Amino acid sequence: MKLLLDLLCLCLLGLTGITLCDENVAPEPDINIIDATDDGVLLQCEVRGAAPKPRVEWQDRDGNKLPAKEPQVSERGDRYHITLQTTVTKTSCCRCVVTQEETNRRTHAEIYVAIIVEMSIWTKILGAVGILAVVLGVAAAAFLFHRNNNKNKYYKFES
Repeated sequence: MKLLLDLLCLCLLGLTGITLCDENVAPEPDINIIDATDDGVLLQCEVRGAAPKPRVEWQDRDGNKLPAKEPQVSERGDRYHITLQTTVTKTSCCRCVVTQEETNRRTHAEIYVAIIVEMSIWTKILGAVGILAVVLGVAAAAFLFHRNNNKNKYYKFES
């Protein structure tokens, strides 16, 4: 029966360019970076005009659910607009997944987030001092090695 209904809808679309056969819409989510702070990167997923009401969640690349804020949901007629935010604290690929249980439809969008930790001025100074100490240590070792090798070349002991 479902196949017959799908064929009828396809015929209507072909003849008129209009069909009302599939009212269920699973729009692809829209992902945006809202803010980047010392706490991480705030991501926002928006789903506009979905029907019926979908479940929206953030997942990592392996499909594990990520913690998120409470979703903001608005309803216009039988269409839903859902916004869901999460904070990412490490470099990863994140996906916003939209699932409509009633219609077995699922769609998603992905974003790659690279967390770059900026070093403080003290970390930079300590790093520079450490590198300078290593360079001076290598130079001193080379000098002492060279001096000891040269002593043996210039002194001849006669017996």
